[in-house]
Amino acid sequence: MAHIKLYVLENGKLVGPKTNSVADADPSELQTAPIFSVLIEHPDGPLLLDAGCHTDEKRQHPMIFKDFTMRPEDHIESRLAALGVRPADIRRVVVSHLHADHSGYLELFQNAEFFVHEDEFTQRVKLYALNDASAGSNGDIAFWISLGLRWTLIPAEEPEREILPGVRVLNFGAGHSFGMLGLLVELSKTGKVLLAGDAVYNRENAGPPVRLPGNVCDREGFIRTVRRIVRRAKDENALLWYGHDEAQFAALIKSTEGCYE
Repeated sequence: MAHIKLYVLENGKLVGPKTNSVADADPSELQTAPIFSVLIEHPDGPLLLDAGCHTDEKRQHPMIFKDFTMRPEDHIESRLAALGVRPADIRRVVVSHLHADHSGYLELFQNAEFFVHEDEFTQRVKLYALNDASAGSNGDIAFWISLGLRWTLIPAEEPEREILPGVRVLNFGAGHSFGMLGLLVELSKTGKVLLAGDAVYNRENAGPPVRLPGNVCDREGFIRTVRRIVRRAKDENALLWYGHDEAQFAALIKSTEGCYE
């Protein structure tokens, strides 16, 4: 087994209505949603999952980002620098989906190959071409195109792909967004970790029963995906990490404290 280290990079937080993540929650209840990315230190080169949220309000979705805060040390470049990693060192970036709180600083990693779900990519580019502001990432799409970033698209019919020994990209399909990706990482001491991203916002979504978020692209797809992820985590005896679960995130070892091995 390849010796892999996994670092949790804290990238700020959102505060907003809990109905964003659990549609049937009390409309007056607020929640704090942590934003984080993951660095995987691998013998074959470092890999990054997601790229945080941009501080420029023009690079944020106005319907979601009502209260976003990020300390200087939370900036993804600062988090990497504290570990002795430069953006130019990153060779692979897996983008769980193209929402602004997960793709904010992709431009820092121009040496990397970007893995994204084919449906997510093509639908976002389509909305950009149609000048449809509902995409919430049109400005980013134009910017990424201008940079000539190297994209590798994971097709809908491909359930998973091993991109490094011990690191598998999982294809979750549509749900929260047009096409979602996650990771299954096998660590020598910790065991397996399944990173679900926003395919499962938090423990409440996971159920049972599955609880839908307020922000969802495909309701039936979300339910199917959550059930499949929960079953896969159980079958693999893997830790299941959600995308924005405040309680779970508080208990994780952050990159400032150590890593998972």
